[in-house]
Amino acid sequence: MEIIDLLFNVLRNLNKKNIDWMQIESCLNQRREFNPFNLDFSKLSVAIQGHLALETSKETYNLLKTLYEHFSSLAKKNVMQQGICPDYRELKTIILTYYTLNDVILSMVIGDRSSQKEIDELLLMLEAMPKRNNSKLNVAAFRDAIAAIGKDTGVEDAVAKLRILFRALL
Repeated sequence: MEIIDLLFNVLRNLNKKNIDWMQIESCLNQRREFNPFNLDFSKLSVAIQGHLALETSKETYNLLKTLYEHFSSLAKKNVMQQGICPDYRELKTIILTYYTLNDVILSMVIGDRSSQKEIDELLLMLEAMPKRNNSKLNVAAFRDAIAAIGKDTGVEDAVAKLRILFRALL
């Protein structure tokens, strides 16, 4: 999930009024420490170094798509890496829900106020998601954290809280 977070963080940073290329470069550098899927970041790296927002966005989406397709192919083949998740359908549900969570975060950051439908869909997905260790979904906490993203202050704290809430369900 860390690599998904890093890629969505790049997209969020691209949507700021003044793009902070140093912060985006920092996101890219973090992937060097954590890249268990051996994704090729070379095109993204070139786009970031050239301060090319459109190319950076495109390459980030391509990497997210590649990663999602990787998990989908595992699900189709019913092949799982040891220790990740015992049921491939559960893993696919978890990954899709996590992508949706990050998509809601991105929508809120860019100011898409029509994202209520996505938020409602996310909450339904969270309810349907397999949970471990008798964890319970705290819908109010998710709603509060999502609402906090729509405000100008505390966005990063709200994003971190959402990701922590999600991981607590696993």
